[in-house]
Amino acid sequence: MRQIIAKGQSGASGGSSKGGELSIWKDTEGQVVPGQYVDYTLPSWDRSQDLVISLSGISDADGLDLFITPKSRQQRSLPRDSAHVFGDFSPAQNGIKSITISPTNVEIEDAESLLISVHAYQDADFDTAPTNTTPYTYTIRAKTASLKEKSTAEAMELDQEHSTDEEQCSNCLQWVPKRTMVLHQNFCLRNNILCPICKSVFKKGSPEYDAHWHCSHDEAHGDSTFSKAKHDHVFHTDRNCPACDFSTNSLSDLARHRTSVCPGKIILCRFCHLEVPQEGDPFNPSPEVVLSGMTAHELADGARTTECHLCDKIIRLRDMETHLKHHELDKVSRSKPSICRNVNCGRTLYGVGSKGQIGTPGSQVKAPGNDIGLCSLCFGPLYVSMHDPDGKALRRRIERRYLSQLMAGCGKSHCANEWCKTGRSNTGLEAKGSSAAAALPLVKPFLPGALDASQPCYFCVDEASQTGRKLAELVAAEKAWDLEWCVAAAEYEKASLDKMRDWLQAWAPRK
Repeated sequence: MRQIIAKGQSGASGGSSKGGELSIWKDTEGQVVPGQYVDYTLPSWDRSQDLVISLSGISDADGLDLFITPKSRQQRSLPRDSAHVFGDFSPAQNGIKSITISPTNVEIEDAESLLISVHAYQDADFDTAPTNTTPYTYTIRAKTASLKEKSTAEAMELDQEHSTDEEQCSNCLQWVPKRTMVLHQNFCLRNNILCPICKSVFKKGSPEYDAHWHCSHDEAHGDSTFSKAKHDHVFHTDRNCPACDFSTNSLSDLARHRTSVCPGKIILCRFCHLEVPQEGDPFNPSPEVVLSGMTAHELADGARTTECHLCDKIIRLRDMETHLKHHELDKVSRSKPSICRNVNCGRTLYGVGSKGQIGTPGSQVKAPGNDIGLCSLCFGPLYVSMHDPDGKALRRRIERRYLSQLMAGCGKSHCANEWCKTGRSNTGLEAKGSSAAAALPLVKPFLPGALDASQPCYFCVDEASQTGRKLAELVAAEKAWDLEWCVAAAEYEKASLDKMRDWLQAWAPRK
């Protein structure tokens, strides 16, 4: 009943603190009633440096425990004494206990945040009637430890050398000046006593010495009956896992089991996106589970099938990741599409089919009907059904096209062609070559390369093609994809910017 009342007073003077988010920039003070937990979250920190989570201001060295669990797809539960990834049951040193997490620790590799719990141990945790509801106060802090700070601390430890004028007392192990050693030992031997096992020094007849203990099973020791009861409860009490047949006599081993192979461990399934037990046999895992890196639940749930959004094939969910990697490998070997040499045109020469199919001269989606590097729509106004093996007549038609653009313009309100009278007017540029005498010298430099597919040309196009070309150049300026792929995306997706990016993500190799 007293535990229920204390929990109801959460945050009040007599109850546990509410917890919340921690910041690496400031300390957080709190208190916790024995037998309860205060839960904190550390949402972000510098992942390139060591992270230190510390509790300070601890009045009872054995009163508080610190537990940490990185919240990730594989770890979803709050840290508790029987389920945590990092934990510290040891006594506080000088009122401080801390856990240091290295940036290379595999447990925090995919962590969204850190779940941190402060637990107050009580000597009746395993009985039915708690004996103490007075809260323990503490200060919790999360901070990063730079390499410079670590090296400074190590250097200070190495610098603790003693001068030649000092001598170590054989009873209390203190270093004192040689000239006062006799006086010191007379006093020390009369008042102090040394534990021969742990070398701790006590005052003769003190309560600490009377309660001093050493564990017969390990190297643990302490100075109170409370610490002995806690040690036996944590490390020498038989326990069974609530989800399987695993048994141990240590809370640390039980916590390691429940956050690793226990079938009852809660995970976030990558397929159903629900928090569920991972399932499976912790003592004899199936080869499929071991080889796939999935949990037993994910392996079973991943047997459902779905349709690949790229190729429409029916694929099992658990095989989809590998299947998409094959698509990525296919993209790398794809050659760039051939685009129209008209710098104002946003079309490819051979068209773009469904599922990212790019037309080629050998497998045309649509044929341009010419060999001078223009798409069918740009070449259409230049086409004449006459025998012209040398291309002289075609070159004259190209010349007339340029002259017509410069002298009369195309008359289209959307035109932005710099070699068109209308386009220059629309873009605010000064007209040039308004007469034949002025336009001919401007057009002549284009004629030698008029039939060369590698040379650019400047013909007026329809609004959709012009818009597609501008958007393609805009996306290509981000330097993620080549211009040719951006033009193909604009042609297939009808110059829709968002759909162009989706098409490029699916079918175009990155630079």
